[in-house]
Amino acid sequence: MTDYKLWPATNGPDTAASDSAVTAGVEWRTTRNDLYLKGYRYYRGTTAVRGTDVATWNHDTTSMITGSQTAFTTPTATGWQEALLTTPYPAVASGVKYVSGVLFTDPGDTANCHYTATTGYWSSGAGTSGIGDTNLSAPGINDSAGGQGKFVAGSTLARPVTNANGINFWVEPILSDSDGSGGGGDPEETGTVSAQLVGTALPDAFAGLIDWENGTIVATLHTAAWTPDITTLSRVSGLANEVVTGHGYVQGTGQVLTGKSSTFVSAASLTARANSTAYAVGDLVRPASSNGHVYRCIAAGTSASSAPTWPTTPLTTVTDGTVTWIECGRGVAILDCDPIEFGGITGEALYLVLSDRTASGAANQPVILLVQFEQAESGTTQFDYHPPAGGLVHFPVF
Repeated sequence: MTDYKLWPATNGPDTAASDSAVTAGVEWRTTRNDLYLKGYRYYRGTTAVRGTDVATWNHDTTSMITGSQTAFTTPTATGWQEALLTTPYPAVASGVKYVSGVLFTDPGDTANCHYTATTGYWSSGAGTSGIGDTNLSAPGINDSAGGQGKFVAGSTLARPVTNANGINFWVEPILSDSDGSGGGGDPEETGTVSAQLVGTALPDAFAGLIDWENGTIVATLHTAAWTPDITTLSRVSGLANEVVTGHGYVQGTGQVLTGKSSTFVSAASLTARANSTAYAVGDLVRPASSNGHVYRCIAAGTSASSAPTWPTTPLTTVTDGTVTWIECGRGVAILDCDPIEFGGITGEALYLVLSDRTASGAANQPVILLVQFEQAESGTTQFDYHPPAGGLVHFPVF
C-alpha cells in the first residue's frame, strides 16, 4: 500500500495568520484511475492554529465527494496534523479537479482564528508552476481555472471558492493505491496487501505467512509471447498488451490456490554466505552485508576466501571460488500444497504468474506475483515456489 502527498518532506512556516473562521484549502488532481482519497493533512505552524472539519469537492460540479468529510482531533503539538477517512476510501478519477478544504476555527472565539499561510506561494513562489507528479499534483495559480489558494469565510465547513491571490494554506489530501477495506482478491498478511506488481521492490525485513484467501487465486504459465522488462515492470504499463489479449497463457485457468498459504522468507532472513565454505546445488544465501537479494548455488564447490561482487541484475551469475551463484530475487516462498505441475506445454514457459481475476483491460491488473524461471521450461514442469524450479520472485509491496 502506497500513500501519496503533495508535501511529503516539506513543512509549512512556523507562523500563523489571524482571521475570522475560514475554510481554506488546495486544488489538486491525479492522472490515475486506481487511487483513493485516504485522508488529509494540514500544517500547524503555531499552537494558535486549529483545523476542525475537512472535506473534498469536485471543482467543476461543486458537489462534495461522498465519504470525503471527516474531522481532525484537537491538536496538542505543532507540525503536520492528520485525519483519515473511514474505509472503504472514496475513489478519485483521472483529470478531475478537486478542492480540499479545512475549517480553521476556534469554537470558543470564531472571530479570532488562525491558520498557517505562505503568501504568494502559488503565484510567485515555489508553487508557481505547480507541484507534485502524475500520482498527485496541485497546479500553480495560472494553471488553475478558479485560482489556487482558495478559501471561504464562515464558521461552518464550506467549499472554498475565493482566490486568495496565491496564498498556500498548507492543506493537502492523502491518496492511496488501496481503498483500505482489505477486500477483493488481494493477498493478505495481518492487514491489507496491495496487489501491485512493482518489479523487485520488496521490504527486506518482511517474512512470514501470506494467506491467499480472498477471491480465486490461480497459477498460469506464460510463454515467450510475453517478454517484459523485469527491471522496470510496473502495475499497468508492463502488462498493457498482455492482460488485454491473454498472450502466452497455457494450461487453461491454472491451479486454484484459494485457501492455501505460503511462507515467505526475505533475503535478509537467510543465512549469510561464508568464506571458504562448501556449498551444494540449491543452497540459498545472502551477502554478509545484506543487499536485499537472494543467491542460489547452481554449481557446487567451495567459496573463496573473500566475498565476490554480488550482482543485483535479475538472474545474473557470479563465480565465488569454485561455487557459482545466481541472483534469484528478493526472497523465497513455499506453498503449503503439493507442487504445481504443468504438462503439455507448447513452446517455452518463461514465467509463472499468480493472478486473482480475469483481466478485462490494462487498468484491471490481475497479477499479484511473478516468477521468472531460471531457464526456459517445456513439456512438463513443476513449481513449488522454491528454487531450482523458480528463479526471480516478485512480490507486491506490503
